Amino acid sequence: MPDFSLRRRHCWRIDVVPCDPDAFCCRPENMDLVKLEVLVGNSCAGSIKRVTVNGNVTVDTSFTTNKVDSQTATTWRLLQLGWTPDQVAAQGFSLCITLADPCASLRDFCMGGFCRHAFLSSGDRCCPTGDSPFIAP
Repeated sequence: MPDFSLRRRHCWRIDVVPCDPDAFCCRPENMDLVKLEVLVGNSCAGSIKRVTVNGNVTVDTSFTTNKVDSQTATTWRLLQLGWTPDQVAAQGFSLCITLADPCASLRDFCMGGFCRHAFLSSGDRCCPTGDSPFIAP
């Protein structure tokens, strides 16, 4: 049966920004990019309908749910990006996700006015994290 639910497409441009060159993860040779993780609402696992990186469709995503101090935390993972340090530094990337109910809005998907994320290098050696604010329609 076809899924005719409302869908919303959300896109970001992710670029490298300057950091402390003495920091381990700031050294280009240490920061390749193998996955992106985003903390999401606990009911959002079925909401992702499509993911593109630089316009190319990707299907290698997953969700995990864990207990943290008696709270349930759900993480969406975009896996196997496979970007070398040179690729990360030279070009950045665009990421688009298409969401449907129950988490079609970013406010629902990311649980508030920003998306909490982490970029992970191979072996999870480096993990720059942050909050990406957005303006909800």
